[in-house]
Amino acid sequence: MGVAAGFEDGAATSVVSEGIVNALNVGDIHLFPDEMAKQFEGAYQSFSDNIVMADFSELPIRNNY
Repeated sequence: MGVAAGFEDGAATSVVSEGIVNALNVGDIHLFPDEMAKQFEGAYQSFSDNIVMADFSELPIRNNY
């Protein structure tokens, strides 16, 4: 499927599948197993730190009703 989409140089499926298993074993919720994914990791890191992994339980609740 990747080749049909123009990704001839994609990582082997074993890289992704082994990465998923390893991430699950250590409790990681984000996985960037190959070189293409690692390019996205840098751009995604700030969003992940500030939104996905943020502890919003300490923010004051505002009722705008």
